Amino acid sequence: GELVRFEPDASPEEILERVQGAEIVIFKEIPVPGDIIARFPDCVKVIQEAGTGFNNIDMAAAKAKGITVCNCPAYSSDAVAQLV
Repeated sequence: GELVRFEPDASPEEILERVQGAEIVIFKEIPVPGDIIARFPDCVKVIQEAGTGFNNIDMAAAKAKGITVCNCPAYSSDAVAQLV
């Protein structure tokens, strides 16, 4: 499939336009509120947060839409451990 990059300040309209036809959507520190997730097309099956948390993604809205949400729980753990 095609890889589409979002800018951190992507508008809701831009996000909705770019998720058309996508099964997996990867975000990195981009807020994805419930009203936007509710408007995702049915083809979206997974939202991947390219970081450790879920704080930017409305988990309840994703669940209601049947979308699985994943993150990268060990993201940068080695780098952090090396600094400590």
